[in-house]
Amino acid sequence: MQHAIAGAHLRLGGVFFVALVMCCTCISIIALISYQFPSINSLALLSIFVVGLLAMYTLGNSRSILIYLPVYNLVSMALAFPIGGIIVSLGLSSESAALINGSRPILLFLLMGYLLLCRVILSAPGLVPILLLCMILLVGFLKSDGDYQSRAAYLMNSFSSFFFVLCYSEYLVSKKTILNYCSVSLLKFFFLFLIFSTIFNVLLIFSFYDLFRPDLYFSYRDRSVDGVQYGEFPGSWTSSVGSFSFYRMTGSFSDPIQWGYFCAVTSLATYFSFLKSNSKLQYICLLFFSVLLLFLSGSKGSWLLFLGTILIYHSRIKNAVIGTIAMIFYVVAVFVVSSLSGTSGVIHLAGLIGGTTSILNAGPIDMIFGYGMGSGGNLATSVGADVEEYKKTWLMNGSESGFGVLIYQLGLFGVFVFVYFLKRLRNALKSNKEANLSKSVYIDSFVISYFTLFFLQENLLNSAFLFVFFSLIVFVINFDKEKNENIFH
Repeated sequence: MQHAIAGAHLRLGGVFFVALVMCCTCISIIALISYQFPSINSLALLSIFVVGLLAMYTLGNSRSILIYLPVYNLVSMALAFPIGGIIVSLGLSSESAALINGSRPILLFLLMGYLLLCRVILSAPGLVPILLLCMILLVGFLKSDGDYQSRAAYLMNSFSSFFFVLCYSEYLVSKKTILNYCSVSLLKFFFLFLIFSTIFNVLLIFSFYDLFRPDLYFSYRDRSVDGVQYGEFPGSWTSSVGSFSFYRMTGSFSDPIQWGYFCAVTSLATYFSFLKSNSKLQYICLLFFSVLLLFLSGSKGSWLLFLGTILIYHSRIKNAVIGTIAMIFYVVAVFVVSSLSGTSGVIHLAGLIGGTTSILNAGPIDMIFGYGMGSGGNLATSVGADVEEYKKTWLMNGSESGFGVLIYQLGLFGVFVFVYFLKRLRNALKSNKEANLSKSVYIDSFVISYFTLFFLQENLLNSAFLFVFFSLIVFVINFDKEKNENIFH
């Protein structure tokens, strides 16, 4: 047994090493190109493509890539700002920061495409969902009147990851696919990045501002007139209660919301380990640490994800009727809180209503297929879309709401495909209950909580959040009580 665990640690250690090499190689190439040829972004994309092909060759079989995807996503999110900040502080253009952030979804897109091809070849029963996935992405991309950068941004950073994660989550559950490593290794990686990010955050705020230069790094995405001034941090890093202002913890991530959802997923993984382990004390200590960091992120959505999953899980384990009542209570509570005046939830709710009503009042073709990828949404402005034009139709194109963006850009056909994939995932979880009740109910409770918030938060359509979501499903599916008994082993 010790050899098996050691082997699992070694395999996941190899995953981490390759993911780190992929991230650093990509960032180095992009930084070099953006410095010498600032106007030739196509060379940067070509370099990413080459690195992606090398990664596919290195990774080998398709099952291994399922491990690499969430790990690479985590590594690149956690290191993009620290490495990119140093690069920008050395005198490179802030455009390199945009390219550094853009490398993550492009590499993920390449790996997802490779996996989808493998599944079509190796799993004939999965052909229908794969064809639906390819059809909705192709129609959404070609129908749009938006510029190609905006289309590509939503294709690679949102919709491909959105449908892929739903599709492959169902695949893991229905096939009962156990990947060749133990979940305790993945949990160790979560806490490794929690500790690293916490130390980085403290050093950044108190000592090393000039080394990472947040004012320069984040200038590419700041829409305000003055931008981020030297010595300050992005506006999203601060919050206030009455007249009291405070910093929201971001870790080494570029946004406190990303950090908050990562802390929430880490807390949920730790809580599940706590429920199933006999070594309660070690998981209580770890849970206290991760929940404290979740609190410091100031992310309300992350808290709702964490508490909602636990509430629904325990209610459904106790009794099916109580579980249904708890689920309805959670959904209603989220929307009621979002409708309260003076909260940011009102904007998210307005985006949901705006995107939905725009499609329902559109012509037949636009109603069915939407207005196309990149035709609106917050992400479009970060890749060059007209900010002034965007402001005119901000909420009417679904911005700030994940579902609002989905229905506005992909129409009722996109909603149908979303419901189809979500139904397949939940059916797979129901059919798997007899084999492992607690795992299926825990994942299903998490899915319900996540997609309730998806209706109100556009961020949850982003690949960064979707692969953090996917990592918890991978963790729970591969959980083994005996191997996870002692995380400090």
